[in-house]
Formats: sequence, structure tokens, C-alpha cells
Amino acid sequence: MTCNQLLNRQQYAYQPGRSTVDAARDVVARVLQHLKDGRQVAAVFCDLSRAFEMINHALLLDKLSRYGFTGSFYNTIASFLKNRRQCTCVLNARSEIEPIGSSSVPQGSSTGNNLFLVLMNDITSACDDPEYVMFADDTCIIINADNIDQLKSTLSMIMLKMSRWFSANGMLLNVDKTNIIHFKLKNNNDNAQLDISINNVIVPQVKETKYLGFIIDSGLTWTPNIDQLCNKLASACFALSRLAPTLTTDGITY
Repeated sequence: MTCNQLLNRQQYAYQPGRSTVDAARDVVARVLQHLKDGRQVAAVFCDLSRAFEMINHALLLDKLSRYGFTGSFYNTIASFLKNRRQCTCVLNARSEIEPIGSSSVPQGSSTGNNLFLVLMNDITSACDDPEYVMFADDTCIIINADNIDQLKSTLSMIMLKMSRWFSANGMLLNVDKTNIIHFKLKNNNDNAQLDISINNVIVPQVKETKYLGFIIDSGLTWTPNIDQLCNKLASACFALSRLAPTLTTDGITY
């Protein structure tokens, strides 16, 4: 799919030379550009329930065939998924070997990861209006509009379409853990509530959220992210200071 440029360019996971840093940078760059243009901007950070365990094999194979995969390769993938069983090993303990069923991809394999990308590949067809940034199942949807009323109506329409796409593809959007951020510049005190709901469940609107290990806040100040890093560094420094008296320099050459 990479060689034939079939993979969605907004998918950053499991791609050579692409990382979570690149995906997060793309999100921030897109939001900043819209803010500089004086537009209203919001982003939806989608949370999928048990994403890798809700991959319908029949739907996945159908998508593979639509991308042109046939013959021995198609049959190999079908065989890879059929009657697959897995177990979990921790130290010397091992769980019972159980079938993964018909709605999961094998965990711990690069093939399973890439098959998941195939299922997610056409997510951008759900709606043409927003911009997408994806890292496997971590999907960020960026919406911009001329004014706050237009932003609300566009968001409502997009979230309805996205919810339908996830449902049609056998996935479950966890509305309670999906977050919306309304971005604004530091000197803008607009705290408008967007009040977006899916199936009568309000999508949480937050001032900051964790995305791919980074904390992104509504003003793009990076203060929460810096605070988190400082706390981690302080803990590491404290641990090193406690260990220092037990260490020796014997055998170390300079």
C-alpha cells in the first residue's frame, strides 16, 4: 500500500520516518494556521473502545479486495485471520490459548497493525469538511469556520457523520472519553461552549487533552505539557540523588 501510495497520507502510524512527534506537530501547525487567519478552530480527539478488538474480518477482507489485493496474497491474509488463537505470557506464567474470534486482529504482530490501518484508511471519506491527523486509532479531526455559530453547526454535522462511519465499520466511538478543544489565542477570552452531542450524549469540551503523549491546551501555551515534563524530571532527579551514595567509581576510566 505504501509503494502504490494507497495509504492515507494523514496516517502517521507504522510508517518509515514518521512518528508521534510528526503527528502532533501536524495538528499544532494546522490549528495555528487557522488561528492566524482569524478563524474559529476546534479539534475533536476521538477515543475508540477496544479498537484493535473490533475489526470485522469480513469487512477487512472486502476492503483489501477493493484496494486490488487478490490471489495468493489475499488468501494468505485470509488464512492469517481465520481460526487465529492467542495467549498471553508473563514471566513463567501463560494464559489459556483462546480464539480471537472474527472481530479482532492478532496482537503483537506488524501484520495485525497494518491490517488495522487498512480498515481505518478510508475514514476521510466519512466527511470532506474537516482535516484529519491519525496515528493508528488516535484520530484528531480539525474543524475551522468563519464564526462560532458556523463552527457549532459544522461540528454537529461532522460528529454525526463520524459516528455513523465508526458504526458502519464495526467500531465504537467512546463519547465520554472523546474530547473537543475550542482553540483560541492567549489574548482571546472567548469561552464559548460548543455543546456538541452524539445520540443525546454530550461530547466533553475541555481546555487540555493528552494526544500521543503530549498535552495540548486550548491556547497552545504548552504550559501543562511543560509542567508534566518537569514533574517527571524532578522524580528522576530525586531517584538519582537517592541512588548516588550507593554507587562507586571503581573500574571507571576517564
